[in-house]
Amino acid sequence: MKISKTKKWLGFGLLSMLLILYAMKSTSSFLTSELENSVPRKYAIKKATNHTEVLNAIGNAITVKKDPTKAKNEGTFSLSFGTSSGFNFKQNEIDTKIQLEGKKGTATLVVKAKNIASKWEYNQLYIIINSTGEKIDLL
Repeated sequence: MKISKTKKWLGFGLLSMLLILYAMKSTSSFLTSELENSVPRKYAIKKATNHTEVLNAIGNAITVKKDPTKAKNEGTFSLSFGTSSGFNFKQNEIDTKIQLEGKKGTATLVVKAKNIASKWEYNQLYIIINSTGEKIDLL
């Protein structure tokens, strides 16, 4: 039984599409992981969880709340290949909202920063207490 050229190309096209979708999903997962483990995000969470006003407003034992309806993660990245250094992946900026939860309530941590000359410069770093709308500046 011979398979027609059309069916071969159709099979090849479907396989190609599946590989492209898999690559896109893998890249998306990788970038999400990079954002979640980024220096500015870790710095902001540490700063917020040790801030007296934040602790008074939402309580201690603050945890990061996974709420995809309120989470916002954006960032820009650069990717380069050098002859001596090989593969180089660098995050250039971050614009994220992180949901925090303490014993007395919840808050939204807002982080906007740029990586300039390998140093993070924070444009915005503040908390909004969800129950009152109070804004606490962390800069």
